[in-house]
Amino acid sequence: MEQSASSTESGWCGMISAYSHFPYGEVSVIESLENEKKVYDVEDIQKLLGIGRSKAYAYLDEVYEKQEPFRVIKIGKLFRVPRQSFDNWLDRIG
Repeated sequence: MEQSASSTESGWCGMISAYSHFPYGEVSVIESLENEKKVYDVEDIQKLLGIGRSKAYAYLDEVYEKQEPFRVIKIGKLFRVPRQSFDNWLDRIG
């Protein structure tokens, strides 16, 4: 059984390119998921607080131990911060 080049075009890669082009004004699926994100990762926290990677990890580790002033979830070495908890804290100090 020989696989032709056209089967690659109609495969998974073709689906990505087909779904990545939406009519003007529509939000892509990925953008929609990003807007509905329920947890922040370290990169998000870095951007929101304007700090570097090392500081972000050190701060999240400290907050994880206390679970204050917002909640932090640790999965292995990965940190996740519930968006609502973090946003509420940021609103209080802002």
